[in-house]
Amino acid sequence: LVKIMSKSGKYKYAANDNDNYAFSDRFIRIFSECILSVEHANNLIVIKTLSGSANAATEALDSMNMPEIMGTLAGDNTILIIAKNEKDVGVILKKINDIKRR
Repeated sequence: LVKIMSKSGKYKYAANDNDNYAFSDRFIRIFSECILSVEHANNLIVIKTLSGSANAATEALDSMNMPEIMGTLAGDNTILIIAKNEKDVGVILKKINDIKRR
């Protein structure tokens, strides 16, 4: 079981499975506070972050265990996400936007 935030903004406990991208508040905060911009082309997503924070943001992203992500690479201020296919890019972008809105 993991503690997650529900759509209503309250916390609840849920089973951690691949369809439920549950992750801790700490990872949500790290990821959402570091993001400056998000762009995509084909099956690639590029996220620009605050200088020096891409590694931490990528670790947070990796901990989310999104099945649509084939892999990630981090630089100093840039994250490269490789989606399994172009259709998965929309799913990943929606999840990223949901995190940013929290």
